[in-house]
Amino acid sequence: MISQSYMNLEVNKKISVNRQTYGYVSKIIDNKKSGEKSFIITDGNPKVQKPKEVKQITILYQGSIGINKILVNPGDVWRDWGVNNLPTAVQVINAGGATAMPQLKSAAHTLQETMQMYPNAKVSVYGHSLGSMNGQYAISDLPTAFHDRLEGVYLYQGPNIYSILNPRQQAAADKLTNEGKIFNFIDTRDLVPIGYSLTKKQVGTVIEVTSKKVKLGKQHMLGGYLFDQDGNLVTQSKGIIQLAKHQTSKELDRLAEIHHQFSHSGKGISSSQEIFLDAMQAKTITLGYKQAIQSEIDTVVKWLNNEIEQANLLWSQTKRDTNRWGEHLNDTEKMAILAEN
Repeated sequence: MISQSYMNLEVNKKISVNRQTYGYVSKIIDNKKSGEKSFIITDGNPKVQKPKEVKQITILYQGSIGINKILVNPGDVWRDWGVNNLPTAVQVINAGGATAMPQLKSAAHTLQETMQMYPNAKVSVYGHSLGSMNGQYAISDLPTAFHDRLEGVYLYQGPNIYSILNPRQQAAADKLTNEGKIFNFIDTRDLVPIGYSLTKKQVGTVIEVTSKKVKLGKQHMLGGYLFDQDGNLVTQSKGIIQLAKHQTSKELDRLAEIHHQFSHSGKGISSSQEIFLDAMQAKTITLGYKQAIQSEIDTVVKWLNNEIEQANLLWSQTKRDTNRWGEHLNDTEKMAILAEN
């Protein structure tokens, strides 16, 4: 879905990813003052769908324009890098700042205005790089009254801006993180996601991905991300368990909505439709458990490998000590003494 935020999207364009339709581009925000570029995607065609009829919204926050575009698009490059990226990076490095940069505030306004415009819709948010910072700030600035309508937030390869939030925003970020609604993906081979550590708080559950090393630009554009044979993201983080639960819950809710639509279609739900929905529910739950269990197995394997490595180091040191202090003994005698102790 993130790749769509860098496409030349147009209003009314249908958005599909991996054969799954997310909806239609309802609105494009291109704020020349702050540099924000975002896309509002609604579940129905905006030509015929009224705002109150919208049930699902996706907001895409676009990341920075490349510095290599400075000759072609100097204004956008300056707004993204000179006005927003670099000052925010300085704030992150210094663990705080006087005020948020213009694009972060603009992104927060976009989210709140959109949720007001579509009062009956659940909302998902995606952001990459500068778009991740926009998403972090917008979610943290969201009034509590909107929290229940927030379905999921998925942020990629952005700096940790928790330290530049005010106390109210930090409290909101903590609440939504604890509720399992925000997921913050980082590839540590990339230079952009700075400010993360075990001792620092962050916006969302951080999921550190397992990655391969690729060229610098490709690394930042998720090119190093690895996936298993089932298409699941390979990670080094227990946060993947929370993500699996979140995704399973979302899919079960979607199936429940389909069941409701079938049941109220006037004809009722047929036996074949019932079987289909039961099978899909079983598959969803199974895949969710599989992903969670695999994460636990990976953790155990990592722990065992570390213990084996430590045991080998201890054994090597013990043999060296034995050779030093038992020079007059042969190997059989040395092993016998070690076995006794």
